[in-house]
Amino acid sequence: MLEDNGFTGHSIASQWGLDVGPIEPGRRLLPKQPFVVGGGYDIDNLYSGQSLEGMRFRAYLASQIHDLPDDAQVEFEISR
Repeated sequence: MLEDNGFTGHSIASQWGLDVGPIEPGRRLLPKQPFVVGGGYDIDNLYSGQSLEGMRFRAYLASQIHDLPDDAQVEFEISR
């Protein structure tokens, strides 16, 4: 059994499984509001999204904020 030390996400994934059901292959739990900009580590801030989509978004976000100081304000601009 995995030790839940807050880094694995085991407890929240287990709770998701009980509340919503299993996560389908090729999908993972992703934050609606990214953790790095204050999104909560709770079920209400998560959705089941495509793994690749999530990786691309997090990489894009990381490339945009990597030089900012910890207390910098971040503004999102959503476009298609």
